[in-house]
Amino acid sequence: MAVNKVVVNEQTIMDLTDDTVTASKLFKGITAHNKAGEQIVGTAEVSTIYSGTGDPSATLGKTGDVYLKLG
Repeated sequence: MAVNKVVVNEQTIMDLTDDTVTASKLFKGITAHNKAGEQIVGTAEVSTIYSGTGDPSATLGKTGDVYLKLG
């Protein structure tokens, strides 16, 4: 049975009820828990990761790519 909220002596210790994590938002293979407290495994795949110090060109890459600004 999944647990999404833990209360001890009327004090909330952990509360996942407002979490927005979904399998589609996690990288493939990463494990987390959704707002219902159920274990989920990420399904999102990134085809290419680009890095650099400036903004990427509008013609670079395709939908699903990740651009990291380093610097």
